[in-house]
This record gives sequence, structure tokens and C-alpha cells, in this order.
Amino acid sequence: MGIYNLDKLFTPRAIAMVGRFDCRSCKEQIIYRNLRASRGEHVYLVNLRGCGRDDCPFTAVPGSRCCPYLTALPEEIDLLISSLPLAETPALVDDCRAAGVKNLIITRGKTGTDDDIHERAIVERAREGRVRLLGFNSFGLIVPRQGFNTSFFETEPAAGKIALISQSGAVISSILDLARVRRVGFSHVVSLGSLIDVDFGDMIDFLGWEYDVRCILLYIENLKNVKKFLSACRSVARIKPIVAIKGGKNPLSREIIKKHTGHAAGEDQVYDSALRRAGIIRVETVPELLSAGVSLSTQPVPRGERLGMVTNSGGLGVVAVDELALLGVALPPLSAVLQERLQAYITPYSGGLNPVCIASDADNQRYIDVIRLAISAGEFDTLMVIMVLSGFLDPELIINTIRPAAADGRVNMVYVWLGNRESFIDCAKRLVDAGTSVFFSIEEATNAFAYTMRYYEKLAKVVVVPPRFDRTFTYDRDRADELIRGALAAGREIFTEREAKELLACYRLPVNPTYGVNTFNDASRVAERLGYPVVLKSDRPDAVFHKSDRGGVVLNIRTEGGLYNAWDRLTRSCGGPEVEEAGMILQPMFEDGHYELNLGARTDIEFGPFLFLGMGGPMARVVTDEAVILPPVDRFLARKLINRTPLPGCCELRPFNMERLEEIIVRLSQLVVDFPQVRELRLDPLIVAGDRFAAVDAKVRLREIAVSSPRHLCTTPYPNQYEFHERLRDGREVFIRPIKPEDAEAHYEMIRSFSQQTRYYRFFSFEKGITDDQMVRFTQIDYDREIAIVAKVTDDDGREITIGVNRLVYYPHNDEYEFAIVIRDDWQKTGVGSLLMEKLIRIARDREIHSIYGYVLADNIKMMKFVRKFGFRVASFEEDMMHIRLDIAGDETHAEANPSLDTAAANMSSPGTYPADNTLSTDSSPSAPTVGEKEAREGTPS
Repeated sequence: MGIYNLDKLFTPRAIAMVGRFDCRSCKEQIIYRNLRASRGEHVYLVNLRGCGRDDCPFTAVPGSRCCPYLTALPEEIDLLISSLPLAETPALVDDCRAAGVKNLIITRGKTGTDDDIHERAIVERAREGRVRLLGFNSFGLIVPRQGFNTSFFETEPAAGKIALISQSGAVISSILDLARVRRVGFSHVVSLGSLIDVDFGDMIDFLGWEYDVRCILLYIENLKNVKKFLSACRSVARIKPIVAIKGGKNPLSREIIKKHTGHAAGEDQVYDSALRRAGIIRVETVPELLSAGVSLSTQPVPRGERLGMVTNSGGLGVVAVDELALLGVALPPLSAVLQERLQAYITPYSGGLNPVCIASDADNQRYIDVIRLAISAGEFDTLMVIMVLSGFLDPELIINTIRPAAADGRVNMVYVWLGNRESFIDCAKRLVDAGTSVFFSIEEATNAFAYTMRYYEKLAKVVVVPPRFDRTFTYDRDRADELIRGALAAGREIFTEREAKELLACYRLPVNPTYGVNTFNDASRVAERLGYPVVLKSDRPDAVFHKSDRGGVVLNIRTEGGLYNAWDRLTRSCGGPEVEEAGMILQPMFEDGHYELNLGARTDIEFGPFLFLGMGGPMARVVTDEAVILPPVDRFLARKLINRTPLPGCCELRPFNMERLEEIIVRLSQLVVDFPQVRELRLDPLIVAGDRFAAVDAKVRLREIAVSSPRHLCTTPYPNQYEFHERLRDGREVFIRPIKPEDAEAHYEMIRSFSQQTRYYRFFSFEKGITDDQMVRFTQIDYDREIAIVAKVTDDDGREITIGVNRLVYYPHNDEYEFAIVIRDDWQKTGVGSLLMEKLIRIARDREIHSIYGYVLADNIKMMKFVRKFGFRVASFEEDMMHIRLDIAGDETHAEANPSLDTAAANMSSPGTYPADNTLSTDSSPSAPTVGEKEAREGTPS
């Protein structure tokens, strides 16, 4: 449903409460008073006990307006709050549909198993009637700036820039209590309850584009729509920080969540990986959540990692350095040039170190001179200035004097004022701006910087999107598909070890040689050929996952007599004739391994497949933790996974080929990406010795699943299946592919090349450039919800340049897709526009998008002719624009089916009406802003 109707949820004109109210309805009385305080006479009661009763607590309230049933209300209701039991709620949803209610908050929770049936009916009927549901077990929301409060909290939080979204109302209560003590305000507070409809993804999509939201805080117990959540987070986290607490770190707490919400929660370590991948900062406690929110809602994002420090107290410098070290932040050393320049201002015992100590007698001018030197050196992205305030220091003068130099040097300034705090609070509020912060304790300042650095690092990780197909390696997907389909067709979910290793070999994963043997004589001949020592195993499918526990493995067999004894033992212990029918497997013994690793993939109940890496063998008893990551994985992410294990330290003590391990992880990831049927896969152990790697045992468990690749993944890979090599009309080659973050510079160059007319129709202004923030949103897109394809050619100087882009943008506010196309002026009429439109329509069809739309300026005759051949029709006229739409069916559409385009073009081409041009103007903001905002236009087809 996108985020349809949520604007009415947060800014309703008319509100109603429905229930059976009597003198015991204490909570409802508080809610009613809160609603009346902000919406006055537009708050209604629907009392199913009847209006005007003596036991109704609202009868005596002046101005109360009560009706016996919903459809009797005098105006259309934007928001209805229900305290009815869930058994009565399906019928209530039907009434909502009839009365035009937009949103329904359900305050009651489940009380029995019958409520599962009621839940399905409620959700289905609400979806049919386009009624949004918040609940179950939700108190609703608070918007402090409006004084709007649907909760039973009698004291509202202060207004601020932080949005708080939580499944638990009790957790919200504890956060608000702490916020009141710390004088922290909120823009929005939302209780989601059990996520039957409106969920975290919807709220992040909506609040992420609200102007007065600077930071979003989450309390998460579980997620119903993981892909939507991660997609929304990746989209919003690029422009606003998101901080989360995740409940359910152990099996008991996850069981409580399941009982509490009715839905199971995934493994905590998988959540950790997913939140990290989506650019979310995870914290552990409520105070930490609030501290992070305050820091990130008031601090600018650092431009880099380099932090400098200036102080008039050596002791406080030590304290600050220690605080930062505990937070994982290191200060870089000063260059020799800067040290020399600072000699005239620093004390002899400071030693030219960072922090720079300028002594306790430093006056305004010394501070100003030293800060200017530090800024002009170009060695810092952020400068922290610690001041023990004294009678001869004027901090306001220092800040205002430094401000221009800091802006020119692109350095964020963080000031710490110590001493006489109360006298300077009002002054500090006046001085804070986008590049200047003021704190009154070292702990506050260091924590704030650490949180902003975590966000800075998260932004870099959000950009990393590995491809769906890794074309640097070769695989035998056809044979792998035969193995998997064959086993499932035979009703088997577990591979034998030979089958598992053949599957791994299809993806060039290293396995030790494995030979099937059905008799002892076969085993003896193979052993002689391999050379002793060898390993003998049972290959029964039902024992694959528990061979060692069932005595199905004999290691280190060094003689033929030992082999005979092992054969006899396995035959007797593992089922006699059944073993001989299933056969045994013989392998060479891998004796000189340095490390044993446990590498593989499992399927999480919420997030789907994930990769894990841990220590195997004896080390597993010492280091029990696994590192996990969500596929797809490239070399960069593979190294990140490795770095979260003890392996980097092991490699220093006893080196092995780390790049080869990265490759193995990437290949394993590709197998998991290609085959949703793989439920579990283990290389246990994967033995490592220098450059040698071998999976001496392999286990594969399958599942029947109707979802095709890559839809089983919760993170959408870079869609390199949408890469095309084509030729233009003059025969030149053009490469069409999805846009990447590294296309930013080529995109800047393309925009700079636009003519005045193209630039005007693209941006509705004659500005020659776009902001860095706009470029980030153009090139760092979320492939799950939108697509932008660029046309690349090699120019006469051998450089690859961008000559056109076609974009398909998803707008969650109305759950629709808008396209936008632009071609460089000097590459128009080459056929590239037609190629980009054909490919975009093909991609939309592949993604099962039902329709796409765009806006054509009313004087754009050439554009009308261009879209006509692709089957677009005129849906409506909006002032000087035409709204065009293409319904995407399984077959190609034809212009003859759309005479309205011909008619519209003919009407506009009459003399004296509109001059013709060749520019399409469409809303092409890569991530949709608030409803109705048209921030970017692209045009000019071939």
C-alpha cells in the first residue's frame, strides 16, 4: 500500500473514538481530552452503548459530540481510534470503508487463538477499502509541534527534531521519561504495535522526508516486511541518520517477542548484519539511544575522519583523548610543517602533539591564531576546541571570528566550554549552526563526535551494492540446477556428501577429492591409488548432518588392514546392507592444515539466506562466535566478514592466502544468490594451509520454494542482468547499464554540457549545476524500489562518458512509478533515447510493474511523438503539463491503441498556441520527497 493515507494519520482534520464507553473508561477519557486539546470540535465519539447515558464519562464534557454509530457522523473521518475487541473489528472495518475513514488505530491486542482468524479478516478488508491500520496494541502517535496526541500520556513531550518509532508503548514511555529529564524534544512519536499494516518501512518512508525530522530512533522487536524495511532505511539513511535498539538478543527474549507480537523474530546476529548493511547505527540501551539521537540531530556530518584538538588545559586534553580512544576514535599526528608553525603559540612541554595545548593563560588572540593555523593546514575535517572559560576569554568573539575561515576550509567546529555553564547557555544557542557546535562537557562532545563518525562510516557502507552476477568468476549453473532439481524431484531435501561436493565444484569451490566405493575391494584399489592415509565415511543422506555423532567417519587410516577394520566397523554401526546400497566415500587425509574454518549459509526466519564464518576444529571451543553477512557479497564485503573473526590475527602468526578466502566467500555467496532452494549449506571444516584450501566435508539441505532469484534475498543486488551492449544509428557502440555511485563525476559532466533549454526543462531553472546532496540521490539509488539506466560511450579521447539516463522512480506516497529521460544535446537524434526507453519498459515488465507515468510539457510536440510509439496515453492535463501513462502488459503496446496522444498533439500544434520543443519534463527525484514536491525534471529524448 505504500504510505497512502499517512498524511491524514499525522494531520487529521476530523477524529473519532469508537468503543463501549462507561465510567470505567479512564484511559479513553485521557485520550479524549488530549484529542480535544488539538482538534476541538472536530473530535467525535461513537459510543456503542448509546449516547447520553448517565454512566457515560463524556456526557458532562462541554461540547462533546456523540453518535450511536459511525456512519452517522457529520463529516468524513481521517482517523478513527478503536477500543473494541478484535472479534468486532472486521465489521468495524466494513463501516470504515462505508464512511470513508482513512486510518484506524486499534488499541486492543490479541487475547486468544481465535484472534488470528480475526486478524486475517481485518487486514484483508482494510486493504480492499484502502483503510490504513495502526496496531494491534498501539496507543497511536504524538506530534508535539501540533499538540496532537492520541495516547493516554497526560504530559506531552517537548517539540524537537527527533522522530521516535517503537513497537512497544512501554518502551516509548520509558524513553519519554528520560527525555523529559534531559530536556530532549521530538518531532513525532509513533507506537506501531504488532505491525498488522503500517510498519517500520512505511514510517521511515514517510518521516524520512519530513522537513522537521533530523534523526529517526527505532525500537524493534521483529519485522514483517524485511525487504521494505531495508529498502526504506537505505533510501533515508543517506540523508538522515537512523539509530535502533533491537530487542531479542537471546532465544528466551525471542520467544517472548513471539508470544507478545504473534510473530517470530530472526537471529540477533543476522539483524546486526542487516542493520549494518542498511546504514543503521545500532545501540544497546535506552540512554544510549537518546544520546545518539540528540548528537545526530544537532551535529553536522563530518567531511572526513581527521579530528584535530586545541585546548588550554593539558589535563583535559588527556581526558578527551582517553574518552575518544574508548569510543574507537584516534587523533592523527600533526605534520612537521604545522608543528613548526605552531611553535610560537604552544608551551614547550606540549611536544607538537595532537591535541595542541596552548597553555592556561591563552587569550582570545592566541586561540584565534592557533585555530586559523590548524584550519589552513588542511589536515583536519573537524576541529574540537576545549576552553576552560576565564575572565579574559570571550568564546562568542572567538567563534564569530573563526566562522568564515572554518567555512572556507570546510572544517566542522566543535567547541567545549567548561566553567560557568549557566551564564553561557543562551549564548551557545545563538552561535550553533550547520558547521558549529557547542558543548558543556568533554563527554558530551566526544560522544557526539563518535556518533557522527559512525554515521559517516555508515554512509560509505550504504553505497556498497554487490552485483547479482559476479562475472569475474566462472560457474557451471546448469549442472548445479540439474543436481538441485533432481534431488527435489526425487523427494530428497538432503544431499549426499558426493552430491554436495559436486554442487560446490560447480561453483569452483575447493573440495578434497572424494570417491564413491561400494565394496571393500573398490575402497582398497582407490586407497592404493591415492596413497595412505585416507578417510572412510558413510554416504547415507540421512546421516550427512550427523556423521561423527553416529560413528560414520573413520579418520587417519594408514594401512589396508586399517581400512578393512574401518569398513567392517562402518558397515555394522551404520546400518549393514543399507550402507552398502548407499555406498561409502573415500578421501585423502588432509594432515597439514593450519586452520579449520566453519563456512556456510543458513536461512533466517525473517531475513532469508545469510553467510556465516567461524573457527572450526579445536579453535571452535575457544572462539564460539560466528560472523554473519547477508548476500550478495563482493570482495570488499567478504573482507569485512573476515575482519569480524580472529582470522586477521591468525594470518599474522601463520600466514595464509586471504585473497583466496575472499574469493571462496564470493563464490559461495553467488551459489546462494542463484538458488533460493538452498536452505542450508556447510563447508565444515574448510581446512586452510597457506595457499591450499579444501572443504573436507560438505552438507547441503534444500527446500521447495516458489520464489525465483533474486527475490528470495532481503537485499537487492546490483542488477547487472540489466546490462546491454547496443549500437546507435551510426553504428557506434553504446553500453546501457544501471547507474552506480561511481557515475557521479560523469553525471556532473553530462549536466554541465546541457544547453540552456535542456537545463531549464530538466531543473525548471537556469542554474548550471546541482548540489552534492542531489547527486548522491541521483547516483546512489536503492535498486529494490527504483532503477536508473545510463548510456555510456567512449569519446574521441578514449574516455567513457554518460550521454543519457532514463530513470524509474518509486513514490511510496502514492505507490506509483514515474519515468524520466534526458539525453545530452550533442547526442540527440542518434537513437539512444529510443534504446533507453525500450530497456526501461523491459525492466518495468520484468519487475511486474503494472504502469508507469510521466509529465510532458504542453509545448513538447516532439516528445509526444516520441512516447506515442511506445504506447503512452494522455491520462490528464495539469496546467501547462500533460500527465501521460503507459499500462504495461505482457505484449508490446502500439501507438494505434492510443489515439488520445495524436489528438492532444494536434490540438497543441495549432498556430499561435504553443511553440514546439523536444523536452520531456518529469519528476525524477530518486527518492521521493513529501507529497506534491517536484524537485527534479529530466528531458530531451532522441
